[in-house]
Amino acid sequence: MGRGSCADAILAESGPYSLIFWLEHFQDEGDWPAVMRVARELLHLAPEHPEGLRFLAEAYFRLEMWEEAHDIACRLVRHHPFVFDGYWLLSDLAARVDDLKRSADYIERAARLIPNSDTIWVEATRANFNLGRLGRCLMAADHGLRVNPFNIRLIIYRVFALVGLRCEKGARIAAARLLDLGVDADVLRETARELGITGASVARLERIAQGQVGELPSASEAGGRRRARRALAGGSAALEALTAAAPPLTRAQFSAQLAAAEERRVEEEGGEEERSGDGADAVAEADEVYYVFDRYRTHGPFTLPRLVRLFHESTFEILDAYVRRESDERWVRAPEMPELAGVAGGP
Repeated sequence: MGRGSCADAILAESGPYSLIFWLEHFQDEGDWPAVMRVARELLHLAPEHPEGLRFLAEAYFRLEMWEEAHDIACRLVRHHPFVFDGYWLLSDLAARVDDLKRSADYIERAARLIPNSDTIWVEATRANFNLGRLGRCLMAADHGLRVNPFNIRLIIYRVFALVGLRCEKGARIAAARLLDLGVDADVLRETARELGITGASVARLERIAQGQVGELPSASEAGGRRRARRALAGGSAALEALTAAAPPLTRAQFSAQLAAAEERRVEEEGGEEERSGDGADAVAEADEVYYVFDRYRTHGPFTLPRLVRLFHESTFEILDAYVRRESDERWVRAPEMPELAGVAGGP
């Protein structure tokens, strides 16, 4: 089988030579040794292949080969930082060696790649609060509130993080925002109790809103770490659930992933190698690049001309996808991005 035929067989959605098909099949069967073998074969044919690394890292993790899982997950996030699967594996692995701060960092990095989930930000915020990292807690809460400005849990954490950071004005504003939402008193008390914030009651929040800022509720270090560990487990579980919910990549999406990986490899080697075919789309260092979140996965980086063409070709659905520039932290719905105004279905 020639090189071109081999590549076509790998990319095929079905057939006896489709390694992607067999990876998904063995994963569905829970046959992780088989997943490991097929992923190794795929990486033998296409080193640094994004799907090969993803499947191999998870196979090692499921087989409790912790060091191997860590090595492959690191390769995955190094070569394909837009694939969030590696981050939840690294988060779980860090928690196993009791490095809860690093575990929280990995969950945050994964959450930045997911534009429509505030649940993961709640877990990252909770973990940072219980670890005493109030600055990181505040930043995580702010990220989550960009996704859902009405998340009660995130607003509560924001209030008490600001209290702990001695930002009295900000704490008053945040508490007033919480009260303005008209949340039922019982719901607020239950939410605060669930978060494990001692003394966080409606009366206390009212006092803060009125300018009577007290001390941050205290908690024992052991208790905080226990709650942080539970929060991190919840964050990793949420990321794993997103991964499980993601449907298989279409052939066009997978081809785009491979092309992006090749562009990144060429760029890392100094840009001296030229790709055959569509070489004009290579990501130049000076170009602004974009990422797309579609079908529970983040794709990219893409140059703007290529991104427009991928939407025109329906590789990604313009009405369902989110897009962000690499230089931005915020995602926007694809139809709302000015650069995509000419794409069918856009504004």
